[in-house]
Amino acid sequence: MLSGAALADTLSAFDERLQLTLGLRYQQVKSGNYSSSGAKTA
Repeated sequence: MLSGAALADTLSAFDERLQLTLGLRYQQVKSGNYSSSGAKTA
């Protein structure tokens, strides 16, 4: 299972001389291990 989401936004002030960028990220990963014979291991 692989899934992810991201959100970002930029806030400008002082005639765009100052910029602040904020971001959020969510990620989920599930993996499995397998031996060379193809059997799933712990």
